[in-house]
Amino acid sequence: MGEWVLVIFTVALQAAVGLLFWTAVTKARQKEFELKSPVVVAVVLTAVAMVASLGHLGTPLRAFNALFNFGSSWLSREIVLTAAFLAVSAGAWYLERRGADEGTKKASYWLAAVVGVCAIISMAMVYIRTVIPAWGTWYTMVDFFLTSFILGGSLLLVLARANKETLTAVAGITDGIMALVLLYAALTIPYLAGLSSGNGAAAASAALLAGRFRVLLVLKWLLVFAGAMLGLVAKRDQEKAPGYLSWALVVLAVGFVAGR
Repeated sequence: MGEWVLVIFTVALQAAVGLLFWTAVTKARQKEFELKSPVVVAVVLTAVAMVASLGHLGTPLRAFNALFNFGSSWLSREIVLTAAFLAVSAGAWYLERRGADEGTKKASYWLAAVVGVCAIISMAMVYIRTVIPAWGTWYTMVDFFLTSFILGGSLLLVLARANKETLTAVAGITDGIMALVLLYAALTIPYLAGLSSGNGAAAASAALLAGRFRVLLVLKWLLVFAGAMLGLVAKRDQEKAPGYLSWALVVLAVGFVAGR
Protein backbone atom coordinates (compact mmCIF):
# COMPACT_ATOMS: atom_id res chain seq x y z
CA MET A 1 0.00 0.00 0.00
CA GLY A 2 2.94 2.32 0.68
CA GLU A 3 3.88 2.51 -2.98
CA TRP A 4 0.33 3.28 -4.05
CA VAL A 5 -0.15 6.16 -1.62
CA LEU A 6 3.05 7.73 -2.94
CA VAL A 7 1.81 7.32 -6.52
CA ILE A 8 -1.53 8.92 -5.62
CA PHE A 9 0.16 11.72 -3.69
CA THR A 10 2.69 12.65 -6.37
CA VAL A 11 0.43 12.32 -9.42
CA ALA A 12 -2.60 14.03 -7.84
CA LEU A 13 -0.59 16.99 -6.54
CA GLN A 14 1.32 17.40 -9.79
CA ALA A 15 -1.94 17.37 -11.77
CA ALA A 16 -3.41 20.02 -9.45
CA VAL A 17 -0.38 22.30 -9.79
CA GLY A 18 -0.31 21.89 -13.57
CA LEU A 19 -4.03 22.62 -13.77
CA LEU A 20 -3.72 25.91 -11.89
CA PHE A 21 -0.58 26.85 -13.82
CA TRP A 22 -2.36 26.48 -17.18
CA THR A 23 -5.43 28.23 -15.79
CA ALA A 24 -3.32 31.18 -14.65
CA VAL A 25 -1.64 31.38 -18.06
CA THR A 26 -5.00 31.24 -19.85
CA LYS A 27 -6.54 33.91 -17.61
CA ALA A 28 -3.55 36.16 -18.32
CA ARG A 29 -3.94 35.72 -22.09
CA GLN A 30 -7.74 35.54 -22.32
CA LYS A 31 -9.44 38.34 -20.39
CA GLU A 32 -12.89 36.75 -20.80
CA PHE A 33 -11.88 33.29 -19.59
CA GLU A 34 -14.28 32.71 -16.69
CA LEU A 35 -14.06 28.94 -16.09
CA LYS A 36 -14.30 28.39 -12.33
CA SER A 37 -14.12 24.60 -12.08
CA PRO A 38 -10.29 24.28 -12.36
CA VAL A 39 -9.66 25.77 -8.92
CA VAL A 40 -12.31 23.52 -7.35
CA VAL A 41 -10.77 20.43 -8.95
CA ALA A 42 -7.30 21.55 -7.88
CA VAL A 43 -8.45 21.88 -4.26
CA VAL A 44 -10.03 18.40 -4.36
CA LEU A 45 -6.95 16.79 -5.94
CA THR A 46 -4.64 18.43 -3.41
CA ALA A 47 -6.83 17.29 -0.52
CA VAL A 48 -6.76 13.74 -1.92
CA ALA A 49 -2.97 13.97 -2.23
CA MET A 50 -2.58 15.11 1.38
CA VAL A 51 -4.82 12.34 2.70
CA ALA A 52 -2.80 9.82 0.68
CA SER A 53 0.44 11.22 2.10
CA LEU A 54 -0.74 10.37 5.62
CA GLY A 55 -0.77 6.72 4.57
CA HIS A 56 2.95 7.03 3.88
CA LEU A 57 3.84 9.02 7.00
CA GLY A 58 1.84 6.66 9.19
CA THR A 59 -0.08 9.08 11.42
CA PRO A 60 -1.14 12.75 11.31
CA LEU A 61 1.08 13.32 14.37
CA ARG A 62 4.14 12.19 12.45
CA ALA A 63 3.29 14.66 9.68
CA PHE A 64 2.92 17.41 12.30
CA ASN A 65 6.30 16.58 13.84
CA ALA A 66 7.92 16.78 10.41
CA LEU A 67 7.01 20.47 10.22
CA PHE A 68 9.67 21.37 12.78
CA ASN A 69 12.48 20.44 10.36
CA PHE A 70 11.54 22.91 7.61
CA GLY A 71 15.00 24.47 7.58
CA SER A 72 16.86 21.22 7.04
CA SER A 73 14.45 18.64 5.64
CA TRP A 74 13.04 18.50 2.11
CA LEU A 75 10.25 16.27 3.40
CA SER A 76 9.21 18.98 5.85
CA ARG A 77 9.30 21.57 3.08
CA GLU A 78 7.20 19.30 0.90
CA ILE A 79 4.54 18.96 3.62
CA VAL A 80 4.45 22.68 4.43
CA LEU A 81 4.37 23.79 0.78
CA THR A 82 1.68 21.25 -0.11
CA ALA A 83 -0.47 22.55 2.74
CA ALA A 84 0.27 26.13 1.62
CA PHE A 85 -0.74 25.25 -1.93
CA LEU A 86 -4.03 23.85 -0.66
CA ALA A 87 -4.64 27.00 1.41
CA VAL A 88 -3.85 29.41 -1.44
CA SER A 89 -5.92 27.37 -3.90
CA ALA A 90 -8.85 27.40 -1.48
CA GLY A 91 -8.37 31.16 -1.20
CA ALA A 92 -8.54 31.51 -4.99
CA TRP A 93 -11.74 29.47 -4.98
CA TYR A 94 -13.19 31.73 -2.28
CA LEU A 95 -12.36 34.82 -4.33
CA GLU A 96 -14.09 33.26 -7.33
CA ARG A 97 -17.22 32.62 -5.27
CA ARG A 98 -17.23 36.14 -3.84
CA GLY A 99 -16.89 37.67 -7.29
CA ALA A 100 -13.63 39.52 -6.59
CA ASP A 101 -12.18 41.78 -9.26
CA GLU A 102 -10.23 40.15 -12.09
CA GLY A 103 -6.86 41.49 -10.97
CA THR A 104 -7.20 39.97 -7.52
CA LYS A 105 -8.37 36.62 -8.88
CA LYS A 106 -5.53 36.43 -11.40
CA ALA A 107 -3.01 37.25 -8.68
CA SER A 108 -4.42 34.47 -6.49
CA TYR A 109 -4.06 31.96 -9.35
CA TRP A 110 -0.45 32.98 -9.99
CA LEU A 111 0.35 32.81 -6.27
CA ALA A 112 -1.11 29.30 -6.12
CA ALA A 113 0.90 28.29 -9.20
CA VAL A 114 4.16 29.60 -7.71
CA VAL A 115 3.57 27.87 -4.37
CA GLY A 116 2.67 24.70 -6.26
CA VAL A 117 5.88 24.84 -8.28
CA CYS A 118 7.84 25.17 -5.02
CA ALA A 119 5.97 22.14 -3.64
CA ILE A 120 6.94 20.06 -6.69
CA ILE A 121 10.57 21.13 -6.35
CA SER A 122 10.53 20.00 -2.71
CA MET A 123 8.83 16.75 -3.67
CA ALA A 124 11.46 16.04 -6.32
CA MET A 125 14.30 16.83 -3.92
CA VAL A 126 12.97 14.25 -1.45
CA TYR A 127 13.58 11.60 -4.12
CA ILE A 128 16.78 13.07 -5.54
CA ARG A 129 18.41 13.01 -2.09
CA THR A 130 17.86 9.25 -1.70
CA VAL A 131 20.47 6.57 -2.38
CA ILE A 132 18.42 5.02 -5.19
CA PRO A 133 20.26 5.80 -8.48
CA ALA A 134 17.11 5.80 -10.61
CA TRP A 135 15.72 8.66 -8.48
CA GLY A 136 18.85 10.59 -7.56
CA THR A 137 19.30 12.40 -10.89
CA TRP A 138 18.16 15.55 -12.72
CA TYR A 139 15.55 13.41 -14.48
CA THR A 140 13.36 13.17 -11.38
CA MET A 141 12.83 16.94 -11.43
CA VAL A 142 12.11 16.85 -15.18
CA ASP A 143 9.73 13.91 -14.74
CA PHE A 144 7.71 15.59 -11.99
CA PHE A 145 7.36 18.93 -13.78
CA LEU A 146 6.54 17.52 -17.21
CA THR A 147 3.99 15.19 -15.64
CA SER A 148 2.46 18.24 -13.96
CA PHE A 149 2.26 20.36 -17.10
CA ILE A 150 1.07 17.55 -19.39
CA LEU A 151 -1.55 16.12 -17.04
CA GLY A 152 -2.68 19.52 -15.77
CA GLY A 153 -3.09 20.84 -19.31
CA SER A 154 -5.12 17.82 -20.33
CA LEU A 155 -7.31 18.22 -17.26
CA LEU A 156 -8.01 21.87 -18.11
CA LEU A 157 -9.03 20.87 -21.64
CA VAL A 158 -11.51 18.37 -20.23
CA LEU A 159 -12.98 20.93 -17.82
CA ALA A 160 -13.36 23.42 -20.70
CA ARG A 161 -14.87 20.96 -23.18
CA ALA A 162 -18.54 21.67 -22.38
CA ASN A 163 -18.43 25.24 -23.73
CA LYS A 164 -17.29 25.86 -27.31
CA GLU A 165 -15.94 29.37 -26.62
CA THR A 166 -14.09 28.25 -23.51
CA LEU A 167 -12.65 25.24 -25.32
CA THR A 168 -11.43 27.50 -28.13
CA ALA A 169 -9.62 29.66 -25.56
CA VAL A 170 -7.55 26.70 -24.36
CA ALA A 171 -7.28 24.75 -27.63
CA GLY A 172 -3.63 25.75 -28.07
CA ILE A 173 -2.72 23.73 -24.99
CA THR A 174 -2.97 20.55 -27.09
CA ASP A 175 0.04 21.64 -29.14
CA GLY A 176 1.91 22.49 -25.95
CA ILE A 177 1.16 19.05 -24.51
CA MET A 178 2.53 17.30 -27.59
CA ALA A 179 5.68 19.46 -27.51
CA LEU A 180 6.19 18.60 -23.84
CA VAL A 181 5.66 14.88 -24.52
CA LEU A 182 8.31 14.98 -27.25
CA LEU A 183 10.69 16.85 -24.92
CA TYR A 184 9.97 14.30 -22.18
CA ALA A 185 10.76 11.40 -24.52
CA ALA A 186 13.94 13.08 -25.79
CA LEU A 187 15.25 13.63 -22.24
CA THR A 188 14.44 10.06 -21.24
CA ILE A 189 17.01 8.70 -23.71
CA PRO A 190 20.11 10.29 -22.09
CA TYR A 191 18.70 9.48 -18.65
CA LEU A 192 18.48 5.75 -19.42
CA ALA A 193 21.86 5.83 -21.16
CA GLY A 194 23.41 7.49 -18.12
CA LEU A 195 22.00 4.84 -15.79
CA SER A 196 23.28 2.03 -18.01
CA SER A 197 26.80 3.45 -18.09
CA GLY A 198 26.88 4.29 -14.38
CA ASN A 199 28.28 2.43 -11.38
CA GLY A 200 27.04 -0.93 -10.14
CA ALA A 201 23.87 0.35 -8.46
CA ALA A 202 22.96 2.59 -11.40
CA ALA A 203 23.54 -0.21 -13.89
CA ALA A 204 21.41 -2.51 -11.75
CA SER A 205 18.59 0.07 -11.82
CA ALA A 206 18.88 0.29 -15.61
CA ALA A 207 18.73 -3.52 -15.81
CA LEU A 208 15.52 -3.50 -13.74
CA LEU A 209 13.93 -0.92 -16.05
CA ALA A 210 14.94 -2.95 -19.10
CA GLY A 211 13.89 -6.25 -17.52
CA ARG A 212 11.34 -6.49 -14.72
CA PHE A 213 9.74 -3.10 -15.40
CA ARG A 214 10.11 -3.07 -19.18
CA VAL A 215 6.41 -3.75 -19.84
CA LEU A 216 5.34 -0.88 -17.59
CA LEU A 217 7.90 1.45 -19.17
CA VAL A 218 6.74 0.63 -22.70
CA LEU A 219 3.08 0.86 -21.62
CA LYS A 220 3.70 4.28 -20.11
CA TRP A 221 5.14 5.72 -23.30
CA LEU A 222 2.53 4.15 -25.55
CA LEU A 223 -0.23 5.64 -23.43
CA VAL A 224 1.43 9.06 -23.08
CA PHE A 225 1.90 9.38 -26.83
CA ALA A 226 -1.61 8.07 -27.47
CA GLY A 227 -3.09 10.60 -25.04
CA ALA A 228 -1.23 13.48 -26.66
CA MET A 229 -2.37 12.35 -30.11
CA LEU A 230 -6.00 12.17 -28.95
CA GLY A 231 -5.67 15.79 -27.85
CA LEU A 232 -4.48 16.82 -31.32
CA VAL A 233 -7.32 14.87 -32.93
CA ALA A 234 -9.80 16.69 -30.69
CA LYS A 235 -8.42 20.04 -31.85
CA ARG A 236 -9.15 19.11 -35.46
CA ASP A 237 -12.54 17.48 -34.89
CA GLN A 238 -14.68 19.96 -32.98
CA GLU A 239 -17.78 17.78 -33.14
CA LYS A 240 -16.21 14.91 -31.23
CA ALA A 241 -13.71 16.97 -29.24
CA PRO A 242 -15.32 16.42 -25.78
CA GLY A 243 -15.09 12.65 -26.13
CA TYR A 244 -11.53 12.68 -27.47
CA LEU A 245 -10.38 15.00 -24.69
CA SER A 246 -11.93 12.84 -21.98
CA TRP A 247 -10.22 9.75 -23.34
CA ALA A 248 -6.95 11.66 -23.69
CA LEU A 249 -7.02 12.53 -19.97
CA VAL A 250 -7.81 8.94 -18.97
CA VAL A 251 -5.07 7.51 -21.18
CA LEU A 252 -2.48 10.02 -19.98
CA ALA A 253 -3.38 9.46 -16.32
CA VAL A 254 -3.07 5.68 -16.66
CA GLY A 255 0.23 6.12 -18.49
CA PHE A 256 1.74 8.32 -15.80
CA VAL A 257 0.54 6.03 -13.01
CA ALA A 258 2.10 3.04 -14.80
CA GLY A 259 5.38 4.92 -15.17
CA ARG A 260 5.41 6.09 -11.59
